[in-house]
Amino acid sequence: YLEQHPDWRPGTRKVAENFLAEGLHPTPITRDLDWGIRLPLDGYDAKRLYVWFEALIGYLSASKEWAVRAGRPDAWRKFWDEREPARHYYFCGKDNKFHHTILWPGILLGVGGLHLPDDVPANEWLLIAGGKVSKSRPAGRDAFHPSLLAAYPPDVIRFYAALLAPENHDTELDWDELEQVRDDILADQFGNLVQRTLVLARERYAGRIPLPPPDWALDLSGGAGAEIALAHREIGERYERVRLKAALDRTLDAVREANRRFHEAKPWQLAEPERARVVYEAIWRLKALAIWLAPV
Repeated sequence: YLEQHPDWRPGTRKVAENFLAEGLHPTPITRDLDWGIRLPLDGYDAKRLYVWFEALIGYLSASKEWAVRAGRPDAWRKFWDEREPARHYYFCGKDNKFHHTILWPGILLGVGGLHLPDDVPANEWLLIAGGKVSKSRPAGRDAFHPSLLAAYPPDVIRFYAALLAPENHDTELDWDELEQVRDDILADQFGNLVQRTLVLARERYAGRIPLPPPDWALDLSGGAGAEIALAHREIGERYERVRLKAALDRTLDAVREANRRFHEAKPWQLAEPERARVVYEAIWRLKALAIWLAPV
């Protein structure tokens, strides 16, 4: 099973490989506690199911509960039957890699006929001043505390989180860098491109998309069409492989290229129909960028 997924993030795959190399050992699925889910066996009243055993099953049991509540008790099979073309992605932190690459696939294999994880895109730790970000720690260590939302719009937070994403190693959150990313990338690069393009469309074309010149075509064999098509393939492939940071980096390359072309063309100085060509292509690029940035 593991050999079928060579594209998993290196750190995630390494954890699974190390456990398999050591040889799998029996793992208890109960704890001696007075709280939690009781073991459904006579004579074990003091036992409770280990949370990481029953919590993993929640992925499947919640699907079944949803199907029952929706009045379609077999609807869960569309997502879980191994013969269905579903895709399963398990986003988690690095301390949960074992549970999602070894324990959960083991449970599913034990049941049989169920879809195994296609990818476990586990992130490493996001650090602030050298300490791990945690929901249970004080506000100073909570990257999504209301105080942060009071200082930055959600879009800015999501963008910086995606750009910083600790996909392969622990990463430090830098407040000064967040400010710089907001100003340099979102405002000066992307925001400036949107502003200049739309202002020109508003002032010269009454707020409408200009008609392209009669000889213009979104020719995928060259010109703007070829660039957009190539970028779309590359960015889509990176999103498909859950290389979110790489997808965003490639999108920002496209932002810089669109800015360069717009600046060099100087459409505000051009006569028609060449000005319409430049503005029309710029709007095409903006539409593509909006699609590529949507997951962020």
